[in-house]
Amino acid sequence: MESRHDPPEKAVACGDEAGDGMTIAEVRELAGPELDQKVAALKQQLFDLRVQAKLGRLEKGLELRNVRRAIARCLTVQRERMKEVKS
Repeated sequence: MESRHDPPEKAVACGDEAGDGMTIAEVRELAGPELDQKVAALKQQLFDLRVQAKLGRLEKGLELRNVRRAIARCLTVQRERMKEVKS
């Protein structure tokens, strides 16, 4: 029997509505400008999903959560890089 705290079978990270399957390690491999573009694209996607939700057209409510988490992963990597530069 699986515990609630076991890691998920497949990580969902920075990507499309259902995630493109990128793990945090794969996000760390992105160059600075690529990561910036990924964050901008995800933020636009989050905006579009919020509009759909308000209009009642959002089919999968989990998409919002997945995109928010993907943004958080990307921003975490950016913050780690900023801390490395300072030290």
